Amino acid sequence: MNFIRVLKTILISLIIVASAGIARSQFYLNGQDPASLKWSQIKTPTFNIIFPESYTEKAQEYANILELSKYAVNQHYNSKFKRFKVVLHNQTTTSNAMVSPTPFHADFYEMPDQSTYAQTWSKQLSLHEYRHAVQMQKMLQGFTKGLYYLIGDQATAIIFGAFIPFWFIEGDAVVSETMYSNSGRGRSPVFSMDLKAQLLDKKIYSYDKAQFGSYKNYTPDHYTLGYHLVLRGINKYGSDIWNTSLNRTSKTPFMLFPFSSAIKKYHGKGKVGFYKDVMEELKKEWKRSDTGINYFLKQPEYKSYTDLRFPNTTSNNRIIALKRGIDDIDRFVMIDEEGSEEIIFTPGFIYGNSLSANDSLICWNERAFYIGWSLKDFSIIKIHNYKTWKTKSISKKSRYFSPQLSHNSKYRSSSQVDENGENSLVIIEIASSKIIAESKTINNYFIINQQWSTDDKSIIYIGLGDNGKAIFEYLVDSDKHQQLTEFTFEDIKFASKSGNKLIFSAPYGKTNNIYLKTIDDNKLYKLTNTRFNVSDIKFIHKDNEEFVIFSEYTADGYKISKVSSDVTSIYPTNEKELSDSYEIDKLVSGNTFNLDDVDVNINKYEIKKYNKLSHLFNLHSWGPTVIDANTYSFSPGVNLLSQNLLSTSVASLGYYYDTDEEAGKFKFNYDYFGLFPVLSFGFEHGNRKQFYTDDSTNQNVEIKYSETDLSVGSYIPLNFTRSKWIWGIQPYLGAERKILSMKDTIHSFKEDNFTGLTYRINLYNRLKRSKRDIFPKWGQSIDLIYRHTINSSSTNKQFAARAYLYFPSVFNHHGFRIYSGYQNKITEKYSYSNFVTSARGYSSLAFNEFMSFKVDYAFPIIYPDIDIPSVAYLSRVYAHIFGDSMYDIDGQNL
Repeated sequence: MNFIRVLKTILISLIIVASAGIARSQFYLNGQDPASLKWSQIKTPTFNIIFPESYTEKAQEYANILELSKYAVNQHYNSKFKRFKVVLHNQTTTSNAMVSPTPFHADFYEMPDQSTYAQTWSKQLSLHEYRHAVQMQKMLQGFTKGLYYLIGDQATAIIFGAFIPFWFIEGDAVVSETMYSNSGRGRSPVFSMDLKAQLLDKKIYSYDKAQFGSYKNYTPDHYTLGYHLVLRGINKYGSDIWNTSLNRTSKTPFMLFPFSSAIKKYHGKGKVGFYKDVMEELKKEWKRSDTGINYFLKQPEYKSYTDLRFPNTTSNNRIIALKRGIDDIDRFVMIDEEGSEEIIFTPGFIYGNSLSANDSLICWNERAFYIGWSLKDFSIIKIHNYKTWKTKSISKKSRYFSPQLSHNSKYRSSSQVDENGENSLVIIEIASSKIIAESKTINNYFIINQQWSTDDKSIIYIGLGDNGKAIFEYLVDSDKHQQLTEFTFEDIKFASKSGNKLIFSAPYGKTNNIYLKTIDDNKLYKLTNTRFNVSDIKFIHKDNEEFVIFSEYTADGYKISKVSSDVTSIYPTNEKELSDSYEIDKLVSGNTFNLDDVDVNINKYEIKKYNKLSHLFNLHSWGPTVIDANTYSFSPGVNLLSQNLLSTSVASLGYYYDTDEEAGKFKFNYDYFGLFPVLSFGFEHGNRKQFYTDDSTNQNVEIKYSETDLSVGSYIPLNFTRSKWIWGIQPYLGAERKILSMKDTIHSFKEDNFTGLTYRINLYNRLKRSKRDIFPKWGQSIDLIYRHTINSSSTNKQFAARAYLYFPSVFNHHGFRIYSGYQNKITEKYSYSNFVTSARGYSSLAFNEFMSFKVDYAFPIIYPDIDIPSVAYLSRVYAHIFGDSMYDIDGQNL
């Protein structure tokens, strides 16, 4: 028992230190929506849905789905229902969602992904993200619940983040989205293809490499890894294995490895041994069914994992594709018949969902950032002529996706999703950039991977709705949409049409392959028997023959492949015999809740205004520490933390005890991000003491006084990021006032108050980086500041400038960083801290005017991927060579 008390004491001490770090960073500040948005809310028995007032219909849908599915999503863990708040963001083109423990709520970003499976976005997020909320609510028991009373929501953040593996967090949520629907990633072979390829063609990586990733090799993400580990655990031992793991973690985190010990209770081995055993089982199972073949064309061989996606052919038999991997940033490349590669363009922040090209043009969509608000952005269409080297944006402030060039090069089509979730096809004339057609889909089906038919008379796309996916055809001349296939929950993708032939990829047989359907007689043919996955399929014609070109997955990335579309020697496939069962289906019975089988629009909830002003403050955490964000130090005291759900208002209020000066101080900081510019305010008041030497007695004399510090500031974070360059400007204007009051009548200050002004501007520009880059290959940053006091009998001022310059080396991933700074200050009664940094190895230097120079050269040495399981993992060793110089303008050189 004494040992357990010691462990509890140690853990609580570490948590208090960790909570200081959380408070300082204000976890999970996810960005802001435009200030002009007006917000509404719906309150159900368990949920608060907060949404832009124009997004009412979708908010009602979420309210119903969440209420209908909450018992099923929670049934394995029986967490106590706590009111859960969900904020819907419809101004961004980001396809994502997240649940934050501090404050406890979710942010849903309302843009479905073009690679999505056969489930609507609202159902995906509800089943997946609410499972995260259940996981976090499960923490509020035992030790962690007591800790909650001590430090608030930070308790969940610390215990959850420190002890629950990320693979479980995400894998368990994928189990939820799959088990309680007809779809989910667990029923899509694309989801598991990378793990399957790794196990069959590479090896079983160490646990830590699988968990934390690698600079040496590509590793599947936490979603895929976690899904298979969580599902295999449930199928072997029931859901109790994970319920026990969460119980132990929340109730007794002070015991060594609580999560892993629960796995050991059921499996006989901890999480590392469990991981290895599951990987061995999967490898054996997948090896038994590994009968596929490859269809590769001649293409470059890469030393590192590299994808070649969205192949397009030219009339001279070259292939244009998107190249992406761990060794370089995204490139558009041209590959000749001998397999030689030429980089023809470097795009910006692309979505990676499509690429269309012909004999002179490349067309794609990339993210365009709003100058001010981080949660408002656009998907714009760009066209590059690689013969004239001219690039043109043919849309601005648009929300266009998956653009495709017509075969006659006159038009460009794309799908469009407006801010209220309305879906339509848009056709734009390339020469004039004019919209010539904009057609809404039937029943507002979401458009996936649209492509022109080979005769340019129609556009083929996959429509996603409540009943899954179906293939549709849009007839350009008549402006009509017609359905070509029945709806299915199978994850069909990449439909294309040539005459009487319709091709698409489908996961029949638990591997995605290319299927061809003849439209007149409705016969289905299987064109490929690949090992892992096919993607990006489209018809091409060469020497009066018709083929299908596509990307084929391997353990080293996607490769370009080709297969004939001639089906005269192929027997038709019986479509009714193609249904598959998956491992998760063992958990599903007739009584299992299925979100796809229920009516989700059964209630119309009352809608009320969500007042931003009355929701400025949202107390979520507190604790026995107060931190200084500037010095990274913390002191004993009481601290209250507030952050509103829209991430526009952040505040901290505290009283702390300064152990050096043996005095207490009040401190308040507030930042408001809901306007442009950002506003900040600070207040600190408390007693202080100092010592000075009395010349007459030669003794140290203590003086006590009170000090009040007030500060206000404002800055404008202007984001001008365009294409591959990340750049912006941030001007700042601030004022501070310091008021001093002596505690006795013997001593006095020569000047007992100071008012200072600060003017600062920061400019930055840098090239986006690949995973392996240590520094940006190219970049510049300039930071200028001028500070001075006003209404003072003394002159106190400072001017400083500092700059960073980044340059590439002749070797890949090697780089130079050059730092240069100049500072000049005049100090009479008030001294500003140094803005320009000193040479490394020197401190407490007090030059009035000086220059500082630094040169750094960084390069990777090895990617060892060495680990001591659950203790340490070394993924990269790199060297950092530097040299510094300082020059005092008065003549002293360091």
